[in-house]
Amino acid sequence: MTLAGIAAKEERSRRFLGRLMAMVIPGVPELFAKLVVLTSKVQGLSQQDYPASNIFVTFETEADQRRVLEALSVGSLQASRQKKEAVKNPAHLFRGERVLLVSEPDE
Repeated sequence: MTLAGIAAKEERSRRFLGRLMAMVIPGVPELFAKLVVLTSKVQGLSQQDYPASNIFVTFETEADQRRVLEALSVGSLQASRQKKEAVKNPAHLFRGERVLLVSEPDE
């Protein structure tokens, strides 16, 4: 039996006192209804586009991490002002036009 079936069966079998208690202490039917609402909210929110603000990348070796940090590192002022000439190789611009602020994460 599914969770929806269990919730429906329990709700049908409740008497007056059970319904009154459910207003104070939620049971399976109320929690299931809340789960359905929250699931549909999450599905709706997942359909929208959101701009990325932070991206984390992991590397196999520390040498690879150092090489990438060295190639992409620019000052925070150059990154905030989008100074493309601060990037050594134009191929390292994000989507060919954006300067990224790249930093080593805290350990």
